[in-house]
Amino acid sequence: MNFKKIFLCLALVILSVTALTVFAENEAVQTVADVDYTVFIDENGVATIPAEINSVPVTEIPAKAFYNNTTVKKVVFPDTVTVINKYAFYKCTSLSEVTFPKSLTKIDVNAFTGCAALENIVFPATLTEVSAYSFMNCTNLKSLLFSNANASVGFAAFSNCVNLKVIEFGDNITNIASSAFAGCSALESVVLPPNLIRVNENTFSGCPMLKKVVIRGINTTVHSKAFTNSPLVNVEFAVNTPTEEVTEVVEQATEI
Repeated sequence: MNFKKIFLCLALVILSVTALTVFAENEAVQTVADVDYTVFIDENGVATIPAEINSVPVTEIPAKAFYNNTTVKKVVFPDTVTVINKYAFYKCTSLSEVTFPKSLTKIDVNAFTGCAALENIVFPATLTEVSAYSFMNCTNLKSLLFSNANASVGFAAFSNCVNLKVIEFGDNITNIASSAFAGCSALESVVLPPNLIRVNENTFSGCPMLKKVVIRGINTTVHSKAFTNSPLVNVEFAVNTPTEEVTEVVEQATEI
């Protein structure tokens, strides 16, 4: 009988400890989600996101974390971050520098829409999704590098980036959605990745300075309206040609 009582007491203690631990973890996670991320902005406008909050890893930047914030100029992410959620940096008009974490996999809808001061973007090789409208109206964006990311590019993701001149696609990109680069009026040349399946409707519409598009994929198809209102486009095929060689040819052509 005594053994039964002892066993029951021990069982109750274990259950109580487990319940308290789960509660504490849930509270900590809730704190990570609800924290005011603007407190991480210093006097120079640099937001340094911590790797942990209350001993819980920061793996996602919450939706609207810096929504409409005009103070933040630079963001430093920890390598724990894998997702930047929707509207996280929406219309952060002073944001000019972002170094993405090596672990990043997804940039959600409208995450950086209207970041008018942002000039250059380098995506990590881990990235798999750049969602719709995520960098729309980044009007000062000049260069875009995908590295070797196997990323899909969403609808209108970089539309109306009117100063975008350089796009370097990684070889592993297979999907670029409709209107992804519509209205990129400064864009002069593009070398498409060899594994791209399709150039969709309006992908490069409204790009009046676009002189040359080089298609490197043997199975890449081009929609009849892919280059609507881009009257100067000359489409060339350079199947199985190394990226650096094609890029050199395009650069020489645009200098003429």
